[in-house]
Amino acid sequence: GLVRWHQLESMGFVWEARDAEWDRVLGACAVYSRYHGHLNVPRAFEVPLDDAWPRHLAGLKLGIAINNMRANKSFLSRHPHRLLELERLGFVQDTRAFAFDVVCETLATFKQIYNHTRVPQRFVVPTCEPWHPSSWNLPLGRRVFMIRTRGDFVRGLSERIDRLDQLGFEWNPNRGRLLKDLS
Repeated sequence: GLVRWHQLESMGFVWEARDAEWDRVLGACAVYSRYHGHLNVPRAFEVPLDDAWPRHLAGLKLGIAINNMRANKSFLSRHPHRLLELERLGFVQDTRAFAFDVVCETLATFKQIYNHTRVPQRFVVPTCEPWHPSSWNLPLGRRVFMIRTRGDFVRGLSERIDRLDQLGFEWNPNRGRLLKDLS
């Protein structure tokens, strides 16, 4: 009994497959967080086979794993301490709030650079400093347009409207439709 146990242990035998899978997911989360600064992983994201990622993680459907953690507490229900590990890496529970935060932070950077918040509708955030990596390739112009015209992110949420007001958001820069009174 004990001799076989030691033999298996010395060969790296995995006693709990679910724990081994968690270690793999957590490792992928750490790498993703290092590159993106958060764990708001797109659902379709799969760990690529390239030099930026450890080879043993290739093919891991990280987006689905993260989505399952949000939706049904996969990996977390019996191990609440794991959520703390994920939060340290930038785990995002409320993806809508996270998206709004990114828009606000990116809009603040835009305003620092251009001294206004009249973001051209075709403006897409470049993949370089001073832009935060979480905003790279964000279609900021489109997001701002949708806030102004449809109330995306802000409809019925006065604290979000206030936050944009504090940034100096221009609700009606071209005398078009005014959607400031959405709360």
